[in-house]
Amino acid sequence: MKGIRSEKIKYALSFFILFVFIFAFSDEYFIIENNNRTDSLLVYSIDNAEYVDLNILTSAVLVTTNFKKTQEEFRIETERSYVILLINSPFYKSGGNMFKMAHSPVYYKDIILFPLNSIKSVFEKILPENTIFDSNKLTVKSALKVLGINETDNSIKILLNGRPEFTHEAGDRDIIIFLKNTSIDENKFRMKNSKKLIRILEPSNDKNESTVIITYAPEYQFSTIASSADSIVILFLKRPKTDTLNNIFSLKTIIIDAGHGGKDPGAIGPSGVQEKTMNLDMAQRLKKLINAGYKNIDVIMTRDKDKFVSLSERTQLANKYPNAIFLSIHCNASKNKSSKGFETYFLSNAKTDWERAVEARENSSLTFDLPDDERKGLDFILWDLAQNEFLSASSRLAEFIQTEYEVKYKAENRGLKQAGFYVLKGNYMPAVLIETAFLSNKDEEKKLKSKDFRQEIAQLIYNGLSKYLKEYEKKNSK
Repeated sequence: MKGIRSEKIKYALSFFILFVFIFAFSDEYFIIENNNRTDSLLVYSIDNAEYVDLNILTSAVLVTTNFKKTQEEFRIETERSYVILLINSPFYKSGGNMFKMAHSPVYYKDIILFPLNSIKSVFEKILPENTIFDSNKLTVKSALKVLGINETDNSIKILLNGRPEFTHEAGDRDIIIFLKNTSIDENKFRMKNSKKLIRILEPSNDKNESTVIITYAPEYQFSTIASSADSIVILFLKRPKTDTLNNIFSLKTIIIDAGHGGKDPGAIGPSGVQEKTMNLDMAQRLKKLINAGYKNIDVIMTRDKDKFVSLSERTQLANKYPNAIFLSIHCNASKNKSSKGFETYFLSNAKTDWERAVEARENSSLTFDLPDDERKGLDFILWDLAQNEFLSASSRLAEFIQTEYEVKYKAENRGLKQAGFYVLKGNYMPAVLIETAFLSNKDEEKKLKSKDFRQEIAQLIYNGLSKYLKEYEKKNSK
C-alpha cells in the first residue's frame, strides 16, 4: 500500500511541475472594443493552446453571467440568446443545441480560462450579429436607437444616437427605410395624418434591424435621401400639377375585376353556388355592355376564366394602364342569413363593424398568395383617404352605381360604403368594389342563379358608370 501511495504522490507532483512548466504568460493581448471602451486581455498559453480570462472577457462585452462553482457550470446570457459552458469540458449548450469547442475551458485558482480559438464560435451565438471577430480582436457595435422623427413642408428627418447604416426603397407614394443594427419604439413613433408630409408612418423591429415605412402626401414625390453622423434626411419635391382629378375623360381603359377564382371560390351559397362563378359571369356581361357603348375605351379583365389571380397581381395588372377605372365585382355574404341588398365600396378605413367584416372577408384571399409577415403588414399600407387624389373620383363613381340600384330596389338598398380592400389599395386610379347580392341569403342566391338578374346587375353598374363619365365630360367641356 505504501508503494502505491508513494507512486500517486510522485505522479501528482510530476503533473504539478509539468503544469507549472507549460503554463505561461505570453506577451500577446486580445483586444475588445465595445463602443468607446477598449479592454486588453492578457493571453495565457497552456500546452500550446491560448486562453483568456473568461470573467474579464464577459465583463468587457457587457453580458450577464452566472457561475455555479459546485457544478462548474458557467452561464452567459444576452437578449439574443444564451450559452452554458462546463469547466474542463469542450461541450457547451446554446439555444437548446449542443456544440463542441476545440479546447475546454479550464479553472485555475480564481481564474476561469477560455480558449482563444473558440471565442468566435461561442460568442457569435449571443452577441449582436454585426459583431466583428478577428484573431486577436473583437469589436462590438451596440444597437442604435431612433430618438426622434421630425418633418417640415418638404423633408422628413430621422434622428438617431449614432451614424446610421441603412438602405431604402422608394415608391410612388411611399418610402421604406431599412435600418441596420437599430431599434425603434414602435408605439412612440407610429404616426398617421400629420399636418405636413406624413400620412402614415409605421415602424417595426426585427432582430437587429428596424424598418420604417412612410406613406407621404400625394402632392409630393420623393427626391433624395442622405445621412449624417446622427440622422437620415429625406427630401421631397412638389409634383407637377396635372389635370388627373378633373380631366378624367382622358379615360382610355376600364379594368373589370371578377373577384376570387380558381382555388379561391369566395362565398358559397346554401345550395352550393360559388361566388367566383357569379362574379365572372357578371363581369363578362358588363364588358359586353361597355364594348358596345364606348368604342374608344379598352376593357381589360383581370381574369376571363376560372383561374386564381392573386390580389397583388390584379392591382399590378391594373396599374399597367394609365387613365383607367377599376371595377371589382363580388357577391356578398353574412352570418345573418336574412341580409340582402347591394353595396358599393370605395377605398377607406372601414368605419363600421359591418364594413370591417366585409373588408376582412374580401381580403381573406391574401391567405392564398401572401406569406404571414406580408399579411401582417397590410395594416400599415392603408392609404390616407383624405389625401388620396382619387378619393373624390372613386367616391363619386361608387355613388352613381349605388344610386342606380337604389332607384330600382329601394327596399334592399344598403348604401355607399367605405373599407380598406387590398385590391383597391394598390390601384392608382378611381376604383370601386361592388357587392352585388347576398349568396348567403337563399332568396338572393336564387336570383343570382338567374341570367336575367345577372344581366340586370351588369346593366345597373353600366348605367352608373355612364352617368359618372357624362358628369366629368360635362365638367371638362366648360
